[in-house]
Amino acid sequence: MESTLLQIFLGLNLLLLGGLISLAIQFAFAHRRDQKLQSTQQPTQVQALPKAIRNRLADNAAKKLKNVLDKTSDGLEDDLEDTSKQLNKLLKQFGSSILDDEMKLFREHLEEIRRQTEHAVGTASLEIGDQQTMIEARLAQRQSEFDAKLLSLQTDLEQTLAIRQDELSSALDERKKQLIDKLDTEFVAERERLYTQIDTKLGDAVATFLTETLQHNVDLGAQSEYLAVMLEQHKDELKAAANGDSMLLQKDLSPNPNATKENK
Repeated sequence: MESTLLQIFLGLNLLLLGGLISLAIQFAFAHRRDQKLQSTQQPTQVQALPKAIRNRLADNAAKKLKNVLDKTSDGLEDDLEDTSKQLNKLLKQFGSSILDDEMKLFREHLEEIRRQTEHAVGTASLEIGDQQTMIEARLAQRQSEFDAKLLSLQTDLEQTLAIRQDELSSALDERKKQLIDKLDTEFVAERERLYTQIDTKLGDAVATFLTETLQHNVDLGAQSEYLAVMLEQHKDELKAAANGDSMLLQKDLSPNPNATKENK
């Protein structure tokens, strides 16, 4: 819009300048035409005029032409000034009108943008609310699935642990029974072995005792109490003898040298 007004203003200036130039050309042609007419109508008189008069006439004509041109130029200048003032006034009016229109359009455009923004914000808020609701529902569903899976895993683990504990208890009971049976068997075998060794050692000791008794002519009836006392006193040695140390038993189970047949 401003470029159009500027073009109009330049066009008017060019038009006025063209009019001024055309008037100047017309006055120049008119002056030359008058000179030609004067030269054709009165050739003898012109030739008869003195040079000073011709010069004065030419000066007067030039002054008149200058006055006419000055007046025309002043008029054109005044017209141009008036035109410029009117154009400035029109430009101000147009500028004010354009500014008002632009401001109005700007306000309308801004209001439209505000409405669109509010609508977009409202739509976005609704979409965000829907998305949040959907996300919360998904989270709740995932939480429920996770809790159910965790409960199932916990139940399976407890069942597995219970089964494993039962298996371990059964295995421990079985192992305990086996160990007890083994210990019982070993204990019985060891007891039998000890009994056998005791019997053997006692037999050896009794045989040795009898041999020594017979060699020393000791009364066997008088040795019963002595033998019982000695066996009680040497009970530990008897146990040691059952484990293989028979020399101590043979040494301690010697007959009472005071109990002989002769003394009896």
